[in-house]
Amino acid sequence: MAKTPSSSKSESVTLRIPNEIFRRVLDYATANTKGNRSEAIVELIELGLANALSQQSTQSEVTLQDIIRHQQLSETVTALENQVSQLTDLVQATVLQRLTEVETELMGESKA
Repeated sequence: MAKTPSSSKSESVTLRIPNEIFRRVLDYATANTKGNRSEAIVELIELGLANALSQQSTQSEVTLQDIIRHQQLSETVTALENQVSQLTDLVQATVLQRLTEVETELMGESKA
């Protein structure tokens, strides 16, 4: 993977790393770079940057077709919501009407 750059072509950086992360860096260095911490840190930074850039390009690849499909789906959902609302109102009105009819019938039978 990455080689540690020569001092004339690289920056020296001092930073604080949480102990748990540093332990994981040391484990990576032992397993992958024969214990070379600098090389391990450079490799891990390269991997992290590659992953971050990959995720960014994946997230930003929204096509015009995707936008149109989203608009169509949004319109469909809105239309379905309206239909469900209308059906709910119709069912409620029908149930209320039927209950009123049954109540009227029962009232007529009790008077007879």
